Amino acid sequence: MKHLLTLFFLLSVFFTMCRCSLPFLDGTEEVLTILSYNVQNIFDAVDNGTEYHEYDPSEGDWDELLYHQRLLNLSEVIKASVKGGPDIIALQEVENLHVVEDLVSQYLKGMGYEDLCVTAKEDSAVQIGFISRIPFDSVIIHDLFTEDYKSIRPALEVKLVLGTESLYIFNNHWKSRLGGALNTEEQRIMSAQIIRNRMDSIVKSEKDAKIVVLGDFNENHDEYIRAGKTYTTALYPDTEYTGTECPESVLLVTGNKNMKVSGALYEPWFQYRAEAEEGSYYFNGSWETLDHCLIGNNLWSESGVHYSSFGVVTLPFILSREGTPLFWNKVKGTGYSDHLPLLLTLCKD
Repeated sequence: MKHLLTLFFLLSVFFTMCRCSLPFLDGTEEVLTILSYNVQNIFDAVDNGTEYHEYDPSEGDWDELLYHQRLLNLSEVIKASVKGGPDIIALQEVENLHVVEDLVSQYLKGMGYEDLCVTAKEDSAVQIGFISRIPFDSVIIHDLFTEDYKSIRPALEVKLVLGTESLYIFNNHWKSRLGGALNTEEQRIMSAQIIRNRMDSIVKSEKDAKIVVLGDFNENHDEYIRAGKTYTTALYPDTEYTGTECPESVLLVTGNKNMKVSGALYEPWFQYRAEAEEGSYYFNGSWETLDHCLIGNNLWSESGVHYSSFGVVTLPFILSREGTPLFWNKVKGTGYSDHLPLLLTLCKD
């Protein structure tokens, strides 16, 4: 792996809600829902100079009407994904904070979403962000610069305090496979290393911390197997690993709830795909599992906050006649995203 030059954390702390007013925190609710969704490039109608060509309002093909249609469509998915809407929403491929603010203030109004955060990477057309009913105890942007690449896509971390427990959630949007999976794998491995290092640091200081790693990784849960085991992948199956401690440069994933390797992350796709062929993304006639909700070992605890369920949101109106994602069509002004959302449910005793 190429030498890593700089790794820095940008820290912002938000205290904007009263914790005692939140059902999950005061004991009246036992379920916490988290939605992760690659929304397929939602841009506002302001010419910022960083938009993709087809979403540049100065070109005349993208305007306020289309922008608000996209926000309306997205809000419909969020509201219908779970009764009352999810407690926490992780978004990938939004242009900026303005987009998320408009979504919340105009289309999710009155749903209790008071805390939000979005990355602001200057050389990136799209960002990642969180919307939450649970107040953020801290927000950290993890950025990485290398000798060979100007920068790697950042990861966004939020910490939530749930009673006496800490829940850390990492939102990711890793390097795409455009140019070939093998040729771009190193950058995804670097993104995985950011998360691996940070998780190790958290657990070292908070051994009981609960961790969720989610987002669009642009990599299948079984990528190593699909690649014929010919090169190391950012998501590496524990069945192919002989050590007892996690390697530092990848995320070790397992389909076994009784994790044998310390620091491995539970990958729900292993069980899900054993029961169904569907994934979250459809490409060249087959389903792929590019979007993930990885579960840390402490979420298998028998007490406190713990893992309950994982699923793909397959609302009929976001699917085509063939049952694939009904992606956004700018010409028609219809559709939602080329990805399907994932819904993760946590419970507490």
